[in-house]
Amino acid sequence: MTTENPSFRQLLMVLCGIWAALHFNVLFGKQVLPWDAIDQFYPTVYFNAHTLRSGLVPWWNPYIYAGYPQIGDPQGMMFSPLLMGWMLLRQDPGAVWFDWGVLLHVLMGGAAMLALLRRYGGNALGWLLGATVFMAGGVAASRLEHTPDVIAYAYVPVVLLALRQFLDEPRGRRGLILGVAAGAMVTQLVQITYLFVLVIVVHAAIGTVRRWAAYDLRRRRGWYAGVAVALAMASAIGLPQLLVGWQPPVLRYRGGMPLLSSPSPWWP
Repeated sequence: MTTENPSFRQLLMVLCGIWAALHFNVLFGKQVLPWDAIDQFYPTVYFNAHTLRSGLVPWWNPYIYAGYPQIGDPQGMMFSPLLMGWMLLRQDPGAVWFDWGVLLHVLMGGAAMLALLRRYGGNALGWLLGATVFMAGGVAASRLEHTPDVIAYAYVPVVLLALRQFLDEPRGRRGLILGVAAGAMVTQLVQITYLFVLVIVVHAAIGTVRRWAAYDLRRRRGWYAGVAVALAMASAIGLPQLLVGWQPPVLRYRGGMPLLSSPSPWWP
């Protein structure tokens, strides 16, 4: 006798309930995400949203020291599409609204992890457990104060799911979805994004090698087209943040010091 697994919609509803229970105090305003999240990242994103609503671009933040090139901050999240879109939905987004935006990224990642695990087989309990560990395990729980890290982390299963779908049936449209997900992830210029990119590239290469012999001519052409579309879309989304993030080190006030000397423990 066999029992059918619940549908993805049913599992997703259970996962949403788990997410809400885990973050109940934050979601309903009893607490806020602590430390760097409330002290640094919320004011940063609030300034971005307020400046954009005023019809300006947040090139310069006059409220930090004698002024600060906000748009070039690699952790400024100015180009983070979902978080900035969320903050722009309200005229005066408060800390709880910001926390909802961050935690919805965590839920997005958990939902993508749930869908990804279903593709690998197993049973509903294993899929839910894996998605819950992704949302509430040590990596996520210990990083909740570091908003750009959390957002980058949340995009990883989205990218992996899009990659899996693309490799199973390569074509331009799936390459487009993969590129959008990867581009959104790389707008977070933090260390773990770099590590995730390396892992995902290796994973994609291994997956391609394993499937290549089984691809017919149509699928091989779809793979080439899809990879080109994915790279173009990821570059279009991620390149602005990379370009403006590179400018502060290049145009810093220590003009006589080469950037490569920065790891040295001695400063003039």
